[in-house]
Amino acid sequence: MTLDTYTRYAHLLVADRRYPVPKASVTTTVTEEVTIKPSIAAKLRTDLGIYKSLKHQAKAIDRQLDVSRENVLQLGISADVGEKFELDGFKVALVLDSTKKALDKVKLLKLMVAAGLSVKKATEVIEKATTETPVKAHARISVPGAEDAEIRG
Repeated sequence: MTLDTYTRYAHLLVADRRYPVPKASVTTTVTEEVTIKPSIAAKLRTDLGIYKSLKHQAKAIDRQLDVSRENVLQLGISADVGEKFELDGFKVALVLDSTKKALDKVKLLKLMVAAGLSVKKATEVIEKATTETPVKAHARISVPGAEDAEIRG
C-alpha cells in the first residue's frame, strides 16, 4: 500500500463515525523526595506497626467470618428455612447465586455512537448522567508482604 493510498484510506476511516481517531496522550509521573523528622518517623513507625498487627488480625477474623457465613448458608439451605429467618435475635438472609447489574460506560458510549450520536455528544451525555459522591479522606497503606493495600478510616 503506497503512502497516498494509505492517506486516502485513513481519511475515509476518519470520516466514518464508527472509527474514532485515537488521540495521542502522554502520562508523566513526578517523584519528590522529602525528609521526615526523626520524631515524626518514630511515631509513623509505631502507628504503622500497630496497623500491620491489626491488619493481620482483621484478615484472620475475616477468614473465620467467611467460614461461619458459609456454615450458616449450608445449614439454612439443608434445613429449608426459606430466604430469611430470625433466630435468637439474629436476622439471617440467605442470598443464593445471583447476578448484579452495572452500567458499562464504554459499552454505552459504543452503543450511542452506533445509534448515530457523535463521540463528543455521547461522552457529554454520559458525563451529564454521571453523579459524583464525596469520598472521605483516607490513607492507603500497604503492609509489607500483603496483597491488598487499602483500608479507609
